[in-house]
Amino acid sequence: MTPIFTPLERAVLDALAWELRDAAPDLAGQVEASLPGLRRNTGGGLLTELIVDRGRPAPDADATGLFGTVHAVIDGLSDPVAFQVELRQGRLIALHGFSYDQDTRAVDFATVPFEEVFLIDEAGESVLFEPAKTLPASPLLELQTPPPDGFGFGPNGALLGPGRPPADTSPGSDITAALNLPPRVKLATGVGYGIFGLIIILSVLTPVLRDHFGLNWLRLPFGFIFIALVISGVLTRLPKAPPA
Repeated sequence: MTPIFTPLERAVLDALAWELRDAAPDLAGQVEASLPGLRRNTGGGLLTELIVDRGRPAPDADATGLFGTVHAVIDGLSDPVAFQVELRQGRLIALHGFSYDQDTRAVDFATVPFEEVFLIDEAGESVLFEPAKTLPASPLLELQTPPPDGFGFGPNGALLGPGRPPADTSPGSDITAALNLPPRVKLATGVGYGIFGLIIILSVLTPVLRDHFGLNWLRLPFGFIFIALVISGVLTRLPKAPPA
């Protein structure tokens, strides 16, 4: 996948967003929601049009003009190139590069090596911009980091360590788990189903025994049926797998 911004554009835009975080608090978000439009080597620098998603809410800022003091040392040029963003009522319009009258017509800004992105402080001193120390770590980077050896991710994204295999969600896994139940759970479950089956059999046979064999004394009390059903229901609802 081709990056949206060139490495140089990405580096200076990050630095500008950090430098202007007070004057244009929404600038970093606008950069992420923008696409480069027209790119032009002006001969004395560069111009990259930036098209911000029109569905993004208007920024709460009145800044209009060119802003920023970011510079970068670019291979083939004796002096650094200065970079500024153009804003119109707080909305990002373009990225400008100024080479201080150096001829840049032979420079391919899309691929040219660069280094030492820095800002100019109030005292006129150069301050190196170091993203790893300046910008907060993104949680997305943690998701992209592979797990250590012996670890992996389960079906729900949970980190699993050695000795903790992921849950089996394949078809038939419930049956496999039931076959691996502890003996006590198997016995209790079997008794529950046995009681339930016995009640069904007695309920069917009792009328037959009374009508055909004259066993009028044979009755199946309702209370017994209710209690037996409750007990069998509890036993058959035991966990289908032992706790991990």
